[in-house]
Amino acid sequence: MLLTRHYVDEVIVVDDGSSDNTAKIAEMAGARVIVHPRNRGKGAALRTGGKVQHCEQALMLQRTHTSS
Repeated sequence: MLLTRHYVDEVIVVDDGSSDNTAKIAEMAGARVIVHPRNRGKGAALRTGGKVQHCEQALMLQRTHTSS
């Protein structure tokens, strides 16, 4: 995330109801963080991110962590 700021104007993180420190860590690194209080799914997270971004192009990545 920190190196990404050299190449983009803004990093937006949509925390879709995670129970880890995703939102806190992203915010500390300088991202704009939007939190869904409960998991609403990938589609909802993409729509949320799309509504708040103000650019002509966007790159959307997904990180899913599951424990085995």
